[in-house]
Amino acid sequence: SSVTEISGTFHALSSKVAGRLRKYGLKGNVVAITVRDKNLVIYDKQRVLGKYVDNSNDIYKTAMLLFNESYDWHTSVRSIGVRVTNLVERDAPEQLSIFDELNRNEKSDKLERTLDAIKERYGKNSVITCAELSQNQYIPEAPKGTFMRDASDSEIGRD
Repeated sequence: SSVTEISGTFHALSSKVAGRLRKYGLKGNVVAITVRDKNLVIYDKQRVLGKYVDNSNDIYKTAMLLFNESYDWHTSVRSIGVRVTNLVERDAPEQLSIFDELNRNEKSDKLERTLDAIKERYGKNSVITCAELSQNQYIPEAPKGTFMRDASDSEIGRD
């Protein structure tokens, strides 16, 4: 496991978590990671954020920060996980800081919701990040209602 592999995996996981938060109309202000090494030793780290998030970039940056601060690479990584807790409804009121970049957050939120809609309509791999592609996080899937053939020429259906 290299830093680029870890980074790509954190990108993919953060995107999935953020997508589920948006799907259910939630946001959270605690980002947590779980790292399991090859000896099955588990490291759990979390950080309370100053704001509630459902944005994959905010989740990814916090996850990588936690990983870089806490994992010392004494042994290779077997698995990692990302989660967001302390959830509230998306439209719940929150205290804004005078330092918040409100316009940037709105544009980023709109972009992520548009990507969610594309993935919902055309499949989860219709739009992927460069980090996911370069780290082989991309898994081809058949479009809804179609069939793919694998190497043994058997049909693989998709609901």
